Amino acid sequence: MRVVIRADASIKIGSGHIRRCLSLATELEKRGAEIFFVCRQLPSNLCDLLIGRNFRVFRLPAPAAGVPECLPAEDARETAVVLDLLPGGSIEWLIVDHYVLGREWESVLRGRVNNILVLDDLADREHDC
Repeated sequence: MRVVIRADASIKIGSGHIRRCLSLATELEKRGAEIFFVCRQLPSNLCDLLIGRNFRVFRLPAPAAGVPECLPAEDARETAVVLDLLPGGSIEWLIVDHYVLGREWESVLRGRVNNILVLDDLADREHDC
């Protein structure tokens, strides 16, 4: 089973998303899953922590000065490029743990994965999962 996790950490949003997903990824890996993380290059992003735990991490570019940390339409396009470049077979699960990403983002990626799982601790937007 191949699983892609899209989550970010930064000074602004904290580290909870990555830490929660790291726990999930560790357990899924024990059960034989191949795990890939997709994370934006933000200050205090924790990518090195994930790499230190032997997970493959694909880094999305840092936003330009003055631009929000995440623009959903742009993020979906960049994440789609990563998904299309992954070696191997189909992606069974795309797991998303993010404050900004919602239905629009998930709908763009739906055709590239078999299932979408969203971890949403705010419940302030609609999802396609």
